[in-house]
Amino acid sequence: MFDPMTDPVLILDREGRLLRANRAFYQTTGFDPKSTAGLPFTEITHPDGESGSCEICSDHLKTASSGPNEVATGSACGQIQVWLHDIHDAKGERLGTMQLIRDSTVLSRPEADAERETALLRHFVDAAYDAVYAASLGGRILWANNRATDLFGLARESLEGESYSNTIHTEDLDRVRAAFELAAGGEAQRYEARFLVKDRETRRILVSNSPIYADGSVVAVLGIMRDVTEEREQAEQAMHSAKLRALGQLAWGVAHNFNNSLTAVLGYTQLVLNKISDPTIQRHLKTVEKAALDAAGMVQRIQNFARQGKDDAAAPADLNQTIREALDLTRSRWRDDASAAGIVYNVIFRPEGGLMALCDQSAMREVFVSIIINAIEAMPAGGRLTITTVGEGDNLLATFLDTGFGMTGETRQRIFEPFYTTKGAKGQGMGLAVTYGIVERYGGEIHVTSEPDQGSTFTIKLRRAPDPETAPVRSDTGRAARSSSVLVVDDEAPIRVLLSDILRARGHKVMTAEDGLAGLRAVENIRFDMVITDLSMPGADGWTLIEETRRRWPDTKLVILTGYGGFAELAVPGGDTSVVDALISKPFNIAEIDLTINRLLQG
Repeated sequence: MFDPMTDPVLILDREGRLLRANRAFYQTTGFDPKSTAGLPFTEITHPDGESGSCEICSDHLKTASSGPNEVATGSACGQIQVWLHDIHDAKGERLGTMQLIRDSTVLSRPEADAERETALLRHFVDAAYDAVYAASLGGRILWANNRATDLFGLARESLEGESYSNTIHTEDLDRVRAAFELAAGGEAQRYEARFLVKDRETRRILVSNSPIYADGSVVAVLGIMRDVTEEREQAEQAMHSAKLRALGQLAWGVAHNFNNSLTAVLGYTQLVLNKISDPTIQRHLKTVEKAALDAAGMVQRIQNFARQGKDDAAAPADLNQTIREALDLTRSRWRDDASAAGIVYNVIFRPEGGLMALCDQSAMREVFVSIIINAIEAMPAGGRLTITTVGEGDNLLATFLDTGFGMTGETRQRIFEPFYTTKGAKGQGMGLAVTYGIVERYGGEIHVTSEPDQGSTFTIKLRRAPDPETAPVRSDTGRAARSSSVLVVDDEAPIRVLLSDILRARGHKVMTAEDGLAGLRAVENIRFDMVITDLSMPGADGWTLIEETRRRWPDTKLVILTGYGGFAELAVPGGDTSVVDALISKPFNIAEIDLTINRLLQG
């Protein structure tokens, strides 16, 4: 049994001289059995004389011991373990010592390497940008890195042992649980959900769940979480803006064509009203006129929403005064009517003084009225609306915070879409859509944050402006126009006939042209006192006709008749309409036609 042993075994006499060693000793050390027999063990292991520093080879190993002893040491001999057993004769006298030597270096190195690798891996995970955690199959956190503790605002000892489901938004809880169970079953999952992180703030988190295996079975779930809230908000904002632009372009085209139809309806209704005296028919026609005017107002709101670019009417406006006026306009809703119904609204305004915004005050007042009314309607049982204004460098911020029922994610993403409403038949779905268009038109921004049952916050950012300047007011005389020659150019026959009838009834000589090419032929040899032309026409557009008329007949009065409403400059090359003398928007009132003609053709 002595030689086949895999560990070196030596037998030393009482003086520490080698009496015998097994095969493993000689194979391990490479010593020659003949040359080492009888030599002191220290000379064999330390031929350089350094044995004094070796505990195994020191004198205490030569002393008597009562039984087997294990010595583990890091010595000059290396990392070894030694078992000592004294050998006695029948009388109990110590004859020598048996040593069994095991090289523990082979065993300790993998363990040390594994420990170093584990420490390095833990360091890497702790330094990761993403939150990393391991969870038990029951859903409790077993371990989490530094980023996870920062994200949830908890110390590691508080986070570990916590159920992961306690941090999930209630609306996403079932979906996240289902994904976790799939991961616990061995199927990796990747999903996005809302989590309640530090200070119970709702954040959008991208999560990867992967099964952790041991001995072929899933024993835990590895989770990697990345906060993508800002990225998603930016992407949604860009997509939302693109969607609104597309909707605006569609609405713009519809509004332009609808204005042509309304022009004929409204114009002929007013013509007939001026020619009949039957009260019943007049009452019916008044109803038609009102319906046409209401439709015209809706088209105007669509155009306000759809318009892009800067507004020439922008001027310095007192932001706080504009909000006060909006509060005055809505006071009956949040104070008088509410008080009569036993409902209490606490409206708080906290302004910062001296804030002048670059915008159109009337349009911005409409924005604030719309937001205030929406806030009141979001609090049907009463509540608090807090309005604050503050300046930040070149920008001004107006914030409207209500305590209403808030909005779901889907509603929050769609509130600025035209015709989208949560009010059923009571809502047109144009209020906030127009609001968005107005704010964007003046180079501003509007943002909303909201959660169900947590109220909503609307923040409007506008450009800061200097103090407003007073513009001169021009007055026109009311003298009647002389009889003149007028060319009417429009590809819509009802509008051509309507304008011709109106002008002829006022004593003017009228010639009509069905499109731009016909208009160009007409002005080629005839000088008209006035040319009234549509902008969008087949063949040659109205702007081409205007430029050619101005070149041939500089004194001719030029009038644009357009379905673009007050935004005709958007259809004009370069946006410069100064070459024309007047703009008439479709649909128009007969009184507006009379006023324009009288102003341009006086005397």
